[in-house]
Amino acid sequence: MSLVDTNKAVKFFKNKLEFTTGPVELQHMIEDKEDINIVDVRYPADFHTSHIPGAVNIPPGEWDSAHGLDHHKVNI
Repeated sequence: MSLVDTNKAVKFFKNKLEFTTGPVELQHMIEDKEDINIVDVRYPADFHTSHIPGAVNIPPGEWDSAHGLDHHKVNI
């Protein structure tokens, strides 16, 4: 068995968290009424079944365009 360098693991997860927003962080942003644009990347049928209020849908096939992104807000 080889030992894992815990410093590498700490660095990896610290870097990952800088660019990741999880459900708990998103819930806090919504509750704090932060100026964000929530982007739902699922297929339209799934989006129409259920989505976060105010979210915009950018399904697969439309990811190459900036349609739906807000350049004045943080897009999540």
